[in-house]
Amino acid sequence: MNQTHPEAPAKHTPTDINAAPRKGRRKLIQAGIAGAPVLLALKSTPVLAGNCKHPSGFSVSGNLSATGGKNCSSPFPGPTDWIKNPSTWPSGITPDTVFKTALGANALGQADTFTLGEALGDTANPLNAKAAAVFLGSFSYGPPGPAVIKALWTDGVQGGGYASLGYKNESTTWHQTEVAKYFDYLLGLIF
Repeated sequence: MNQTHPEAPAKHTPTDINAAPRKGRRKLIQAGIAGAPVLLALKSTPVLAGNCKHPSGFSVSGNLSATGGKNCSSPFPGPTDWIKNPSTWPSGITPDTVFKTALGANALGQADTFTLGEALGDTANPLNAKAAAVFLGSFSYGPPGPAVIKALWTDGVQGGGYASLGYKNESTTWHQTEVAKYFDYLLGLIF
């Protein structure tokens, strides 16, 4: 009668034909574990060229979210860049364009006549400046496009919340704080 359990692992001798592949597999696994910190160190936004994600990728999907096939390794131009170079503004939009007309709702703490040019220089409320810069950048540097930036402003900052639908229909609701972080991210102010 056999006293060994039928599922007991077989003992392999050095002359066993499977010994070399097992050593190779073990080395591969050990190398993979040892290489994990290196991979994590390289997982910064510029290395992965994902600096212009959709809101769902920023909040729900993680750093490897698809960006519509566009390489977005550089951040959007900041407020001072747009002030210095109004000739680079999107067609039909000027520093005199009313903020509310462009973004669908008033700038924070400002009148209906507040312009994009004024918003870019707004030091009292930097979120107005960032919103104007991101809106202008969305035409040439996106995704996201202008419609998404407008929805972020009207719903997330001035409204009841922007619903960011992501991977597997996971959703988060953004308010002013989350929109501000996302604008900082698009402008290269956080990574």
